[in-house]
Amino acid sequence: MKVYVAHTKDNNYVTELYNPIRKHINKEGVKIVLPHEYSEEPFNSRQFLKECSLVVAEVSSPSTGLGIELGWASFMDVPIVCPYSMYA
Repeated sequence: MKVYVAHTKDNNYVTELYNPIRKHINKEGVKIVLPHEYSEEPFNSRQFLKECSLVVAEVSSPSTGLGIELGWASFMDVPIVCPYSMYA
């Protein structure tokens, strides 16, 4: 199973999003893709979504790019889960 974690680039996503995910999700057979974990370079999410099993989109802040990624995922029939914080 491949899980793509989508988010806005406006927040401190490494400490607030990536670190908790890596700390709490460590299941065999599940590949978690955090697009900017190792680089700020653009990530080809459109291509990756073709082989993705699930998109988890952190939607607390508006983002045009995130909306585009969710449109691609929806078009490709990839399931989408959208957690958010009311305090963002």
